[in-house]
Amino acid sequence: MIKPSFKSVLVSYPGKTFAEYIEKRWPELDVHFCKPRSFEEQTEIIKKNKIDIMLMREWYPPDGYIEKAQKKGCFVIHWRSHPHIEGMTDRRLRLMAKCDMRIVEGKYCADWMQGQIPKSKVHYIPRAVNEDIYFPLAKERTIQVSFIGGKMRSREMIFEEIERNGLHVHRFGKQYPNGKVTGEKFRETVARTMINLCPLKPGTGTDISDRELRVMASGGFCLHEFAGEIPARFEIGVDLDTFYSPKDAVEKVWYYLDNPEEREQIAMRGMNLVRQKYTYTTFLNEVFRLIECQGG
Repeated sequence: MIKPSFKSVLVSYPGKTFAEYIEKRWPELDVHFCKPRSFEEQTEIIKKNKIDIMLMREWYPPDGYIEKAQKKGCFVIHWRSHPHIEGMTDRRLRLMAKCDMRIVEGKYCADWMQGQIPKSKVHYIPRAVNEDIYFPLAKERTIQVSFIGGKMRSREMIFEEIERNGLHVHRFGKQYPNGKVTGEKFRETVARTMINLCPLKPGTGTDISDRELRVMASGGFCLHEFAGEIPARFEIGVDLDTFYSPKDAVEKVWYYLDNPEEREQIAMRGMNLVRQKYTYTTFLNEVFRLIECQGG
């Protein structure tokens, strides 16, 4: 692991578990955490402590907030996991241009942003998963098909096509009767599922979310709607598989239900790949390397 030259970090994104992860892997760092948009608390922490690196995600901090942090010696990194290009306003672009670095976890979004703000500030780092939270459980696979995530019409069209062909898609999320599943409940749901569907989120172009990483790190078989970023990170048919349309999804679902050994082999290879290449440790090593190169 990279041994950073800086001494302290203020984290407001992606959450407290991320701050705790940094503390565990890099115990030499002084790590501070505050909730997103808690600007008064962040300001107090910066006043009372020497903060070298600030990881933030807020789109609309108070006027002058970033500049004040920089005057205090903070290297400000704006990190947003999956911004929608359609919702990118001039104000948001000006905010990102003020920061010392912009981290984007989607290649499509990163390429677009490099044409909007100074290219040297924008860095694409593939999204990662907290391997301490998402790991495989030994459970019998009793659910044929499931989906974990938000309810959207484009996704429902895929699920409805599958259900018209004799299968039920078990849906989990705050907008579904089964409710939201995270942490242990997420792992248990994946462990019990034969086929985990991962349809794209509208507005994210060809980028993927972290859902499939969590599924794969938890030992699940991932059937993902095709996205341009997938071939650069995974071998289709080896680490996961993809579908191009609702009809294609139906065919793939039936195929993998009829071929459980092949499905489980893919799930195992995908899990090993994610836990080797796409963990928070590999992600943070790249973040810290970029900070060192940029003089943070």
